[in-house]
Amino acid sequence: MMDLPLGPEEVSLTFNRNVRRSRSPFTGRSQTQKPLNEWWEGELRIAPLQDAEAAQWRAFVIRVGITEAFRLGPYRENRGSLSGTPEVSGANQKGRKLLTSGWNSSAEGVLLPGDHIEVDEYLYMVTAVADADSSGVAEIRLWPRLRTRPQGGAPITVDNPRGRFRLAERENPWEIRPGRFTDIRLSIREAL
Repeated sequence: MMDLPLGPEEVSLTFNRNVRRSRSPFTGRSQTQKPLNEWWEGELRIAPLQDAEAAQWRAFVIRVGITEAFRLGPYRENRGSLSGTPEVSGANQKGRKLLTSGWNSSAEGVLLPGDHIEVDEYLYMVTAVADADSSGVAEIRLWPRLRTRPQGGAPITVDNPRGRFRLAERENPWEIRPGRFTDIRLSIREAL
């Protein structure tokens, strides 16, 4: 899996849910099906670059195409205390909760809503405050659902977490302006 050649100027990530709702024409009642799938998608905006730096990005776009995955994070600092060396506590977990251990004992706010973590190369957003108990165990509520069933003891990345992404479009044009500056915008989607 590849890393980006240079940091983008802006990363825009949005979350998507495949939710279905139907309404009965007879009773007016609606029925909602739980999400069948959830995924990240967004856009990378690369600042105007001079030709040498732009050449690295153009080569990257051509090399990855729409088939190769690359690693990308939200490029923001987590706000929680992040105290400890967190890992997955217990195997075969699934859903939107992850039981973890390795935090400092009785640490409050190890992760806060909006923080991000990485588990098994997938990016997750924390949706509720996570506090560690006296044994250093914390339950993390997250979005999207766990992509894998992580092994017990698997590390949890809280510093510069990243996920697996691909280019979303087959065509990814760039603009070259006089003065040898290049603007690049790339649509991306989580690599599932």
